[in-house]
Amino acid sequence: MSTKLNTKLFLIYAIALGMGLLLSWLTYDRTQAVKQVAMPLVTQDIPSLRIIADLKGEVTGREPIVYEYYASTDRERFTRRIEASNRRINEGLIKLGALFPDNPELSGIAAMQAESMKLAASLAEMLQRPQIDAATTQSIISRIAENSISINARLDTLIGELQTGVSERGQLTRARLHDIVNLVALFSAMLFVAVLLLGYYFSAYLKGVAERRRLAMFPERNLNPVMSLSSEGAILYANPGAGHLRNRLGVSLLPPDIGARLEGLRQAGGTDHGNWEYEVSGRTLSCHVHYLADFDIYHAYVSDITERKQAEDQLHYQAYHDVLTGLPNRRRFEESLGNALAGVADGGKTTLILLSLDRFRGVVDTLGHAAGDNIIRAVADRLSGLVDADNGSSAGAGLYRIEGTFFAILIRPSDAEPDAMPLAQTIAAAMKDPFLVDERELFFSFSIGIAQSPQDGQDAVSLFRAADGAVQEVKQQGGDAIHCCGGMMGARALEYLETEHALRRAEERRELELHYQPQLDIQSGRIIGVEALIRWRRPGHGLVSPAEFIPLAEETGMIVSIGAWVLRTACAQNRAWQDAGHEPVTVAVNLSARQFLDPGLVTTVVGILKETGLAAEHLELEVTEGAVMHNVEMAVATLNALHGIGIRLSVDDFGTGYSSLAYLKRFPIDKLKVDQSFVRHMQDDANDAAIVQAVINLGHSLNLKIIAEGVEIQEHLALLRAYGCEEMQGYLFSKPRPAGEITEMLAGGIGLAPH
Repeated sequence: MSTKLNTKLFLIYAIALGMGLLLSWLTYDRTQAVKQVAMPLVTQDIPSLRIIADLKGEVTGREPIVYEYYASTDRERFTRRIEASNRRINEGLIKLGALFPDNPELSGIAAMQAESMKLAASLAEMLQRPQIDAATTQSIISRIAENSISINARLDTLIGELQTGVSERGQLTRARLHDIVNLVALFSAMLFVAVLLLGYYFSAYLKGVAERRRLAMFPERNLNPVMSLSSEGAILYANPGAGHLRNRLGVSLLPPDIGARLEGLRQAGGTDHGNWEYEVSGRTLSCHVHYLADFDIYHAYVSDITERKQAEDQLHYQAYHDVLTGLPNRRRFEESLGNALAGVADGGKTTLILLSLDRFRGVVDTLGHAAGDNIIRAVADRLSGLVDADNGSSAGAGLYRIEGTFFAILIRPSDAEPDAMPLAQTIAAAMKDPFLVDERELFFSFSIGIAQSPQDGQDAVSLFRAADGAVQEVKQQGGDAIHCCGGMMGARALEYLETEHALRRAEERRELELHYQPQLDIQSGRIIGVEALIRWRRPGHGLVSPAEFIPLAEETGMIVSIGAWVLRTACAQNRAWQDAGHEPVTVAVNLSARQFLDPGLVTTVVGILKETGLAAEHLELEVTEGAVMHNVEMAVATLNALHGIGIRLSVDDFGTGYSSLAYLKRFPIDKLKVDQSFVRHMQDDANDAAIVQAVINLGHSLNLKIIAEGVEIQEHLALLRAYGCEEMQGYLFSKPRPAGEITEMLAGGIGLAPH
């Protein structure tokens, strides 16, 4: 440090020390002034106010004692109380006298207190006489009360004087404190300036020292290897980090051809640094070299990047592979398809095979998502045995999992024109064998669509859409088949896309409507309820059956909002029938599996009931076996919540699913609905008749009502009556009708002939 810098630092230290001492003395002086002003507040004013407050309380409380004594016969108790009160008053006056020795108000108060004590003694003596002079007694009591009032008034005068003194001392104290604050602020600012100057010069010194030390110690303290190399690649210096890594690997840290690499840098010209990555003993090292022309040496910085490279490889793998199956995912597929189409030579063709697993959703609704994951893995394993996963090659076939139940096979251009049909047929045949999942044998098939460029699409989007359209063609025919586009996307697939778009706008365009099918009591023949059934009046297509758009709504998730609309509309209509004076009936609304799994279902139902004003007992919700068996514990909780608010619950299509009777008794169900597939042929099929009778008996054993759907002929009705079925619905009485026609039925009392 230079002499000039030393002198400046000494002067700044001296100034700062002197200012600090001066500030301390001034602060002490001002503090003593504050103490002189504030001390009377503590030693005199505050105690005086407390004593006066106690005196006022005692003086005020003496008058009730006198009146009580006058009205009471317990003279001895009065004597004790009045003496105690006078003693406390006298003690308070003595304390005030010590604090205010020459105050005239205290002299007057003492005189009135003495008079009050004499009056109290006179009152006590008079009340001991056999005959009491009431007028004299009342006069004494009044005089004692007047003295109390006068004493309190004088005490209030003292309080006023004290408050004036307190206010003056407070203002003076604030003034002294303000002086201290100003002094501290002024000297703090001055000290701050001094410290800034000191800090500036001191930090400059420390920075220079630290920089020199850092530069000197950098190689030694660096955990990564740092080396100095000659222009030929010989090691001139290596830090401890280089020694540690070399001992761990047991080999040289530099590439074997380091000399040639450095020579290449020199010959390249225009650059003084290079970066290389290379393998050493199974580890990946990175070397950065920098040329110092002044010394004609290279500095080499080596780092072990094995873990980073592994993490990068893992991230790259996860970005391009499906987590569940390990197959290349949609991202890899889209890139591979784009590259294949971009690299097609004249006359070359790229073929896309799209596979969609059939009947998967129903199995998942029944067995759960864990079983669904196992199924997808098993299907992927079987496909992998037939087609290799995409390995990034420019030719051959590659297998991908697109999403959900969709898989894709991409056949890239090769010397031989690809023929996808034999491969698709091989896959279809391989799917005939059962899958063993969770100790169950399950059978699945694929809906397979094949598209080929350029005739079915010259870009990735159009080719994929063509293959997807072919898949939808197969699904419309029931699945388990292969369809080739043949030059353009199928008209049915295009219609499917248009239908999806139109359905998304159907609710806001008021194209949805409800029809209602009456439900009747079999014995009385009267209408006891209606089932709400949705219809879509699509412009240009007429009235669309639910079978044509409900699966699409399920697949796209639109079923949740559509289901809420159905529930709200049905409840509002039932309330309107009741408001019109018709006999109350129950409206039954179907819940899809996706609706039932919605966590907000109960809240939605309660909100709709409140909105429409319909009582809960006039609403019945129908759920399928598959929906309640998907997650039994959640189903029990949801059904209990719905049943708890008074809603009726029924199981739709009973007997067609995979439910366990052991679980059925846990559900708070009111009714079982016999599926129409059993009712339709029970008059001439003994097996169907036996199933219907068994379901009815089972329901009765669980105290449930039974309703049969699909009742179309008198033989159905006769058998149901014989089996003891309580309710029915079907074309025998009425098909689903608009709300207006149901209104006419309710108004006319139309029903079946009673049994």
